[in-house]
Amino acid sequence: MPTVPTVPTVTTLVATIGDKVGTFTIKQIGLNVVEGVFYNPWPLCCFSMNRTITVGDDIGISCEGVSIILENINFPSQIAVFQRTLTSGGRSCPICLSGDTIINTLNGPLNVKNVTVGTPVWTVDRFGRKTTGTVLEVRKSPVPSIHEVVHIVLQDGRQLYASPAHPTADGRTIGELRQGDILDNSVLTVVELVPYGQAYTYDLLPSGDTGFYWANNILVGSTLSPA
Repeated sequence: MPTVPTVPTVTTLVATIGDKVGTFTIKQIGLNVVEGVFYNPWPLCCFSMNRTITVGDDIGISCEGVSIILENINFPSQIAVFQRTLTSGGRSCPICLSGDTIINTLNGPLNVKNVTVGTPVWTVDRFGRKTTGTVLEVRKSPVPSIHEVVHIVLQDGRQLYASPAHPTADGRTIGELRQGDILDNSVLTVVELVPYGQAYTYDLLPSGDTGFYWANNILVGSTLSPA
C-alpha cells in the first residue's frame, strides 16, 4: 500500500499582550518587534529568557514538529498574528552535545560530528577504570533556532556546551549543575544558559558497562544508554 503523505495542520493565531503563544508569553508589542518571555519546555522546567522577535521569526519547537512564525504586527491595535504549523515529523527534543565538542578516541581527539559507528573511544567500566570501547550508535538531533544550552567551565580550564538534560557520569544532568559544584574532580566556576546558534546537537553510545565517554576531556554519560 502506498504511503499517504501527512498534510500539516496550519492555524492562524491572533494574540495580544499577556497572551501565550506556544511557549512564548507576549509582554510588549512594538512597531516592528514583539517582546516577551520564552519558556523552554524541555528537558527541564523553569528555564526562561527574554526574547525579542520580528516578522518571520519561528518560535515553535521544531523537534516536536511545531512551527510558530510571526507573520504580522498590528501596532495600533496591539495585535500580533502568528501562523502555527503542526506536522507529524517531530522527534524527541534534543538533550545532547554541541557540535563543537571534541571526543577522546583511541586515535586522538575527534570532533563529535565525525564520530561514526565503529569509532574506537575511551570509556570506563563499572568499577570506574578507564578502558576502550567502540561506538555502537550516534545521534544527530535537529534543534530549533531558540534552543539553549548550558555552558560549563571547570576550574582547571575544561569547558563544555550541552543541552540541560544531558547526563553527567555521576547521575546528575548538566542542567542541575551549579557554580561551586564538583564535576569530574574539578570545581565548576561558570554555569550559564546561553543561546545555541547551531542546527544540530550530537550524542554517541560506546560499548561497555557504562556508556560513559570523554567530551572535551570531561567524563559524561550518554542519552542513548538503555540504563
